[in-house]
Amino acid sequence: PTKLIAGARAVYGDQFDELFDPIVPVPEDRLVAKEDGDTLDIGDRVLTFYDSPGHAKHHFSIYDSLSNGIFTGDTIGVYYPQAEGLNFVLPSTSPNQFDPDAMLNSLKKIENLNVDQIYFGHYGRSRDPKHVYEQIRFWLPRFVEVGEQVFKEKPEASFEEKTVAVTEGLSHIVTTHLVEQNVPSNHKVYKYLNLDLEVCAMGIVDFLTKKQKV
Repeated sequence: PTKLIAGARAVYGDQFDELFDPIVPVPEDRLVAKEDGDTLDIGDRVLTFYDSPGHAKHHFSIYDSLSNGIFTGDTIGVYYPQAEGLNFVLPSTSPNQFDPDAMLNSLKKIENLNVDQIYFGHYGRSRDPKHVYEQIRFWLPRFVEVGEQVFKEKPEASFEEKTVAVTEGLSHIVTTHLVEQNVPSNHKVYKYLNLDLEVCAMGIVDFLTKKQKV
């Protein structure tokens, strides 16, 4: 938890306390460790745990037998109910363990479960999993392409400068798409998107920087 908090502070900076404070620890004697494929019986339902990296290496997705649904955290994106009627989902590519190939592999693992609904860490539930999978497969390569274009055009730029440029690029393609779907550029959904896209940009720059060093 200490490392997770430190990492989140590095990402969110001065906004961390406003967004997340206080973070209250769970008593150690109430913690249960699970591995990929482990189950937990709770009343009339069985929870099954699946290792699902991509957004981060520590992410598990939890299948619920009773609802035939799955809790995915940020593994296959963020759901924006504010964009009414669109069932709108974007990938979450935040630092520092974002891996697009791992994300797509986790998506395929979840898709193979044939669930009826997806419970996102942010900000709700989708009853149209197929559309969710399609959106992640649509947006994820485009997010990475925006980053790759910035690295091509600004090879000597600093991490911060690249992040600004990638944020602008992501904002442009997402805003253009939403306007085409009749979501005006002053819609309330952008209050949520603006911060998320900046964090996504940081993760993309971090990923591509590491990739260059390999």
